[in-house]
Amino acid sequence: MTRAAAIVLAAGLLASTTAAAAPDFSTLDSAIVAEMKGSATPGAAVAVVLGDSVVFRRGYGVASIETGEPVTPSTLFRVASTTKMLVAAAVATLADQGRVDLSAPVATYADGLDPSIGRLTLHQLLSHTAGLSDESVWDGPHDEAALGAFVRSWGGERFFTEPGQVHS
Repeated sequence: MTRAAAIVLAAGLLASTTAAAAPDFSTLDSAIVAEMKGSATPGAAVAVVLGDSVVFRRGYGVASIETGEPVTPSTLFRVASTTKMLVAAAVATLADQGRVDLSAPVATYADGLDPSIGRLTLHQLLSHTAGLSDESVWDGPHDEAALGAFVRSWGGERFFTEPGQVHS
C-alpha cells in the first residue's frame, strides 16, 4: 500500500467514526507495516487525532539502525523542511480565524526574541523574505525546547540582508 493510500485509508476510518465508537486501526496498522517494509523505512511514529483526542499512537521499527533502539510514540524525528508546509498551513488557518496577524511583528507571539528578530513579520518568515541566513544545525540538543532556544539565541548577525529585500 502506498503512503497516499494509507492516508486515504486513515481519513476514511476517521470519517466513519463517531465519538462514541472507537475506530479499528488494524487495517491502518497493517498498511503502515507494509509501507515501511516496501520502502525500507527503519522507523516511524504515528498518531491519529480525532477532534481533540489522540485515538491511536504507536511507534514502529527502530529509531537507530546502529543501536536497535525502538521507536515509541514519543520519539522525536528531525524532519527539517517538511515542517514548512505544515507550519504555513497552521499559521494561515490561524490568520483566517483572526487569531494571528501576518503583518504583526513575530515578537507579538513569541517572547524572548532579540529585537532584530522580533520585528520580523509572520509574512516575511513564511514567504522567505525575512533576510535570515540559513544555517541549520544538525548536532546539539533535539528535545522539544531546542528549537525555541536556538531561535532565541539569534541576533542581528543572522541577517544577510534587510527584511523584505530578497526571497531566499
